Amino acid sequence: AAVPNVQVEARDVATNYVHRATTNEQGQYTIGNLRDGTYVLRARAAGFQDYQVEGIELTGLDNRRIDIAMK
Repeated sequence: AAVPNVQVEARDVATNYVHRATTNEQGQYTIGNLRDGTYVLRARAAGFQDYQVEGIELTGLDNRRIDIAMK
């Protein structure tokens, strides 16, 4: 089921800069304009365990879909 209002962060491993987004009512989110590099994606929502994906490599004009499984 879709979870709205999940706080999603993509942290650039090299710079520690964090890009943020919040899921909409359909549970969708977009984080755009990320530079080439390695990222850690983290999602948090009240009542759910934190979700994290490490080692996301972005290059060029990558367009990735990363589904978040909140438990």
